[in-house]
Amino acid sequence: MCFSILILIPGGIVFADQNTSVADSNIFSFTIPLIANVWNLISIPVQVSDESIPAVLGNAQSSIDTIYRYAPEISSENGGWTVYHANHPELSTLTKLQPGFGYFVKTNASTTVNGNGTLFTGTQIPPSRKLVSGWNLVGVFGSAGNHPEDIDQVFSSIGFSGVDYLALWKMD
Repeated sequence: MCFSILILIPGGIVFADQNTSVADSNIFSFTIPLIANVWNLISIPVQVSDESIPAVLGNAQSSIDTIYRYAPEISSENGGWTVYHANHPELSTLTKLQPGFGYFVKTNASTTVNGNGTLFTGTQIPPSRKLVSGWNLVGVFGSAGNHPEDIDQVFSSIGFSGVDYLALWKMD
């Protein structure tokens, strides 16, 4: 079975040597810049204590227009898409922003999402995602020692590029 996987490694992903600050040995901060009036492709690189959209977005929430998540393994309704409408939350099917998922975010003004959470260490098993045949939109979990350049290593558990899956695409 082959998969096509879009891998997200946003500019704000957390690594000990890039765009992070350490509050203590287990808590890392992240910064995700969002550009106005375009679709921003992001993922949440850490396990946050509150995954609700308002908690993750913080002050950036006032600039958010729409957020889409594609996860066909969770819901086949609407072709696997869930959506958050900032102006009409009652019509929203997306309520959480979780690590391991990719999100398309459109804003009405440039803003920055700032947050913090825990990374996964070498002794922890990070959450997993079931992949389905076809497209999968996956965010990379932040962990001490993983770097965006190690994309094949991060996804080595699903096989080899060109054999077990068609492609891993990364967005900086």
